[in-house]
Amino acid sequence: AELLQSLARYVFQSENVLCMGDHVSWHAPLDRGDSCLQHMLLAQDPQLAPIKTPLGTVRFVQVVAVMEAELDAAQKWNGPGVLQLLQKHKITGGPWLVADMRRGETLFDVDPLAQVS
Repeated sequence: AELLQSLARYVFQSENVLCMGDHVSWHAPLDRGDSCLQHMLLAQDPQLAPIKTPLGTVRFVQVVAVMEAELDAAQKWNGPGVLQLLQKHKITGGPWLVADMRRGETLFDVDPLAQVS
């Protein structure tokens, strides 16, 4: 909850909008423990479809925990592409992009052919 509150505070104070494909460099374990997952990518929520309201469309964004190498790939290549690669393997989040905070292998350890240029 503290992590989401910090993101909400950032959005409110900066007036920046967080969108699918964005990345957030956090540089600290997201679980406040010793996890290697220390950064975030933002994905379209795979379960909640956009909804139309009288004030416009609401799109649900999911925070996806990633490692340094995955963040680097998103920055050098593109966030949505890295998210698609993460969805291919259960250990890296699977189709729902659910993080195992104990994960110690990067996407590129799990799937060496996934290297991006």
